Amino acid sequence: MKDIELENLKSELDLYKSDKLIGVLLWNSECTVCKDAIDAIEYVEADWPDWVFIKVHVEYPPIFAPGYIPAFTVFYLGTRIYECIGKHNVVELNKELQKLQTRLEEIKAGKHGNITNVYNN
Repeated sequence: MKDIELENLKSELDLYKSDKLIGVLLWNSECTVCKDAIDAIEYVEADWPDWVFIKVHVEYPPIFAPGYIPAFTVFYLGTRIYECIGKHNVVELNKELQKLQTRLEEIKAGKHGNITNVYNN
């Protein structure tokens, strides 16, 4: 998992304007659940080769993110398509990633409209 500064997030997202899903975990060093969420992502990331995982240390949630930490935000082609609380349970995290991967594949196949429909499941 890449570790970047918040001010570099946009340029980092621009590097991956391809078919990869980008999962960004916003975390804080004072947050013990955040550390568990990082561990969970690092544990499963090798199983998700079509994903790029990035962690960004923040003091407070930025304006584009949900109002809590840890926050897991997913980007596709530079657009935020999904967000949820950072999962610290490996089974829950894998379920969430699989749901998003499947939903994106259905959208690409024309089954559910456009990319904003990822939220609607």
